[in-house]
Amino acid sequence: MFRDQDPLHPGNAAGELPGMAKGMRDENDQDTGGCIPDLTFSGAGGESDADGQYDSRRGQKHPRKAESPTRPQSLRIKVLHCLMEDDELNSLAMSKKLGLHQSSISHVIRDMIEERLIIKTARGYGLTNMGRVYIHYIDNFEEILGSLNSHREFIIDHDLSSIPVSHLAMIGLVLRGRDSMPANSLKPYRKKEFLHDQLKRSGRISAIISTLVPEQITAALEAAKSGARIKAILSPEVMSSLQRDFVGIFEETSRCESIEIYVHDDVRISFAIADSILFLGLHRLDGSYDSDNLMICDDEASLIWAEAVFRHFLKGAKRENSLLR
Repeated sequence: MFRDQDPLHPGNAAGELPGMAKGMRDENDQDTGGCIPDLTFSGAGGESDADGQYDSRRGQKHPRKAESPTRPQSLRIKVLHCLMEDDELNSLAMSKKLGLHQSSISHVIRDMIEERLIIKTARGYGLTNMGRVYIHYIDNFEEILGSLNSHREFIIDHDLSSIPVSHLAMIGLVLRGRDSMPANSLKPYRKKEFLHDQLKRSGRISAIISTLVPEQITAALEAAKSGARIKAILSPEVMSSLQRDFVGIFEETSRCESIEIYVHDDVRISFAIADSILFLGLHRLDGSYDSDNLMICDDEASLIWAEAVFRHFLKGAKRENSLLR
C-alpha cells in the first residue's frame, strides 16, 4: 500500500518534515534516522500533571517550551541561507563557511536539487524561485512561533474564539508587531490617550467593537466631522447600549454621511485600524474586556492581518444606519 506523498518533498511520507528523510544528516553530521521530535505536552487531553496542576481551559500549569518543527532540518536551512546571502557558492565554499563536511553539504544539495529548491549554476549553486519562497516561509514561521512562545500566557488567558480559523494562526504576526512597537511600553492610560489622539487625527478608520468606550466613539466622530471615512462593526450588545444609554451619540453617529455602522452577531474582539496603526483589544476567558493590555502595531503584516479579519466580519454583518438618513 502506498503512503501519501508530501508534494513539496517527493519520496517523503505526508507529515514528515522536509530534510527528515532517512539518511539526512544534521548540523553535527549525524544521521537523523527520519525521526521527528515529540512535540506533545504531558498534560494534553485534560489529564493532570505530576502536581495535579492542570486546567481544562488553560492547560498544564508549567508546560515545557514548544520546539520548532524546523529545527531538526537545520542543515538544509543553513545551506539555503548561505545561498540567500551569497549566490552561486559551491559545496566546498559552503562547507568552509558552515564548518561542516563537504560530503554532508553535497548530500543535502543533491536532495534539494531534486526538490527544485536549488539549481546548478556555472560557478556553484543558486536558489530557485521555490527555494526563495521556501526559506522566507521557514524564517517567518520561526519568528511567529517564537512570538507565540514568548506570549504563551497572554494567548492562553484570552478569548480568541471569534477570530476566523483561517487567520488564527497568524495572530503571531500581531504579537511580533507588538514587540517591535515602542508604544506598547506605555502605561495603560497612556495607551488609551494615544488611541484617542490617533482616532481624532485619522482620515480612515475600520473598527470592530465588542465593548463600548464612549470616549473612543466621540473621538471617531470628531474625525468624521473632519472628513474621515469610517466603517464600524458592532456587537449586538454594543449597538443596544448605544441606542439605550447614549442616544445623542448614536443619533449623531447614525446620521453622519461618512460613517457606516454594521452589526455582527459573533463579535468578541475589538480593534481599530486608524490610518496605518492597529489597536487591538481582547476579552479574557471570563468574558471581561482586557483594557489594560491594548496591543498597538504599525507593521505591514499586522495591518494586513487586521484588514483581512475586518473583511471577514464585514461579509456577515448587517448595515444599520443607512435607513436613518
